[in-house]
Amino acid sequence: MTNQSNIDFNFIIYAGLNSGLSVEHVIQLAHLIGLTKNIPIVLETKALNSLCEQGYIDDTSIPLPKGLKVFRRLKIDNSSLAKELRLLYPPGMKDDRWPWRGTIPSITERLDDFNKMYTDITDEEIIQTTKDYLARFTEEAGRSLLQYFIWKMIDGSKRSILAEWAYANRENKEIIKIRNNTDQL
Repeated sequence: MTNQSNIDFNFIIYAGLNSGLSVEHVIQLAHLIGLTKNIPIVLETKALNSLCEQGYIDDTSIPLPKGLKVFRRLKIDNSSLAKELRLLYPPGMKDDRWPWRGTIPSITERLDDFNKMYTDITDEEIIQTTKDYLARFTEEAGRSLLQYFIWKMIDGSKRSILAEWAYANRENKEIIKIRNNTDQL
């Protein structure tokens, strides 16, 4: 996880103000994106509604591409996330040849690439999606190595099982939300 000394508040504030956001909106958006981890920030409904109206977040407070672009130049350290994903994945070797988990540097590098390709998927979604994926595979058959779960080069382009599952999870949550709202009518 990020500690307070690793957070570049100057850049966060500058990037937000440069994008036309107020300081309050910048802090709220940075927190939703995960740039201020381990810092207690109270999410204000009025600010969240304003960010939603401006297209920075959706109505469930998930950052949209416009919101993520505000902090695009900020390098996020994925080593903590890589460690967490490695702990979720089973130890050992696939087919007695390839390690299921990979190394922290290789997984960090994959996550860096993943974040560039899928700027709207949060760390929390990555963790939950990985848990959901692993829960579906009680046996080794069909399960991907962690590095290939994040993304794999297929026919000259990067394919991400992680992204596909994360987007499917979002879609399922939206369907459930619509059903619940319809049932309440």
